[in-house]
Amino acid sequence: MPPFRQADAFLGMLAAVGFLCAAILALLGLKPMALFGFAVVVMVFRARGAALPSILVVAGALALPILLTVVSQVLRASGIEWQWVRWEDFILYPAALGLGWLAGLGISERWTFGRIYGIVTVPAGGLLLAAVLLRWERWNMLAEAAFQGVTQAVERSAEGGNPEQAAVTLRALEWQLENWANISLGLAFVMMGLAVAVVFGVTGQVMRMLYGMPGPSLGFRHMRPPDWLVWPVILLALAALADWHRPELHLRPVAWNGLIALGAVYWLNGVSLTWHALMTLKAHPFVIVAAVVVLAIPQTRLAIVMVGLFDTWYEFRRRFELLARLRQARREAND
Repeated sequence: MPPFRQADAFLGMLAAVGFLCAAILALLGLKPMALFGFAVVVMVFRARGAALPSILVVAGALALPILLTVVSQVLRASGIEWQWVRWEDFILYPAALGLGWLAGLGISERWTFGRIYGIVTVPAGGLLLAAVLLRWERWNMLAEAAFQGVTQAVERSAEGGNPEQAAVTLRALEWQLENWANISLGLAFVMMGLAVAVVFGVTGQVMRMLYGMPGPSLGFRHMRPPDWLVWPVILLALAALADWHRPELHLRPVAWNGLIALGAVYWLNGVSLTWHALMTLKAHPFVIVAAVVVLAIPQTRLAIVMVGLFDTWYEFRRRFELLARLRQARREAND
């Protein structure tokens, strides 16, 4: 471990601010963001090899639900009903800390980015699924309230804007609300998976900048789902096809949510594959900017997912690396 530097003081200050922000988010009821905050702080300390600070962070985060429970009971005795903590928090907080510890271990041991992402995302997805199913009625109530708010905003904007576009948007919202049980779990997993990739990826990069740590042995551009993951995709696609012909089988919630969740994994693979191609072929900055713009266009999502999926058979990274070697050999021959 490198000696103490100014970066260590900055890290300590950053961890303290992160813990405070996570605690405030927990008090405000923004539990997912609070869990991410605690996990990131633990990950940073574990990656750095700072045992005592990581223990203190873990102890503080585990004590927070207990403290909030005591505060809730005191307020309830005073006639104020404000339930900050539920019983599942005593499972979610330790689990989030454990995932942060695993990510930090992966950074310090130089696991690949894909391995760290998988080890963190799979159990986090299981926790997310359990948390949503335990509060399914509240999950639907929040969705209905959100859709009503968005619908009212669209209707107000249509009065002085484009009514045809507003009608299209309203039909899309109605479809989403009608199929909420079929798509909401998958969409929640998508958001969680993207947050894991961004938060832990950026934090790992900051650690490399602060400490010169090597980080994962292979970065985001090399992240590739295991080949066997294509079989669940095929089974879910067959389930969706069966639901199309036999709706009484009630396969739609499993098929659609599963395809959405795995589609996000292959979308990430398509993005990392694109980035790998740009870096391997040493693309012009203008081409890189254009590629980023194309990746950000919603209409390209399905195409990116398909590229990521077919990489299972065609191994596009290997082909791009071969092309780069051929171009280099041609340049050397011309020189």
